[in-house]
Amino acid sequence: MIRNLQSSLSSVNERAGTPRRDPLLRLAAWYRAQAERAGSSWVWEARLQRAEDLEAQARHKQARCQGVPKTGA
Repeated sequence: MIRNLQSSLSSVNERAGTPRRDPLLRLAAWYRAQAERAGSSWVWEARLQRAEDLEAQARHKQARCQGVPKTGA
């Protein structure tokens, strides 16, 4: 199901001509949306924790990429 969500989001962005969002942030948003549907508190908490972990990974990746100087002609 997650794969289907990711592929449909990436194709929409390509057609709209907008830059692609980080896949980690898209997945985090999906987990947050699924947390709202959780039937029990432990599922809700686990999904929110996973979303926070993915967002932290995305921030770390972005900070690492911004710190690398671009090379090119």
